[in-house]
Amino acid sequence: MKYSDMHTHGFYSDGNGRPFEFAEKAVEMDIISLGFSDHSPVPIDNSWSMKKQALTSYIKETGEVKKEYSKKIDIYMGMELDYIPDVDVKKHLNFNELPLDYFIGSVHYIYSKKLNKYLEVDGGAEDFNYLVKEGFNGDAEAVYKAYYNNVREMISEYIPVVMAHFNLVEKNNSGGVHFDVSDEDYLSEVENTLDIVKLYGTIVEINTGGMSRKYMDKPYPSEYILKRCLAKTIPVTINSDAHNPGSLAYKFSDTIDDVKKIGFKELIVYRKGNWTVVRL
Repeated sequence: MKYSDMHTHGFYSDGNGRPFEFAEKAVEMDIISLGFSDHSPVPIDNSWSMKKQALTSYIKETGEVKKEYSKKIDIYMGMELDYIPDVDVKKHLNFNELPLDYFIGSVHYIYSKKLNKYLEVDGGAEDFNYLVKEGFNGDAEAVYKAYYNNVREMISEYIPVVMAHFNLVEKNNSGGVHFDVSDEDYLSEVENTLDIVKLYGTIVEINTGGMSRKYMDKPYPSEYILKRCLAKTIPVTINSDAHNPGSLAYKFSDTIDDVKKIGFKELIVYRKGNWTVVRL
């Protein structure tokens, strides 16, 4: 099947490669739709978000590539919009005035009352250990509950078409080092969050980025969560979360095979400016 890949990060946030390099690679791979979705600027210092002053250049350069490659591939200008509780990221960006074709909703931050600051759930193992031990007094249950609470708030407030890396909080939990993903309390958080996803009609992203960056051997979300999406008739799409042109559509064929084994008979792809159902 022809792939669309709507979750990418390049020069403007924490990836490598200019927009035209992504476009060239996508044409080479016969990808039908390519979306640029660099991390939105946020009013918190970090090493991975686009800087607010770069927005004008991002819009200009992406627009130029979109026009230049229009006869070869559909290109769209998007953004991965971060949700931070009690921080108005949209206002920070004048978001509603941006000429975006789409956006993806995500959560990377949770708030530590103890430390009185926001901490990232998407850092390395050492950072996550600090988050659990220092930020939440070693209470990993409180960490994943805060994360999923933010995801539910993000979906209900932003109403994104696509939810990125649903279970990102599991990134540094290999082998259940911090919490048991089969525990009833954890599964309850997942279930309640999927109910909100269903309510607002959000598409769940199957994200292969953790595999291309070699810190996971399976995509987000887990097989269990995908089975629950299927049971709740929640639509899914596949994105690479590519941080360089060479990671576009990473492991899409294998992932589609796995999705079919779970029982999915269709996926959502972005074609001609619309989120479209395709049969597998």
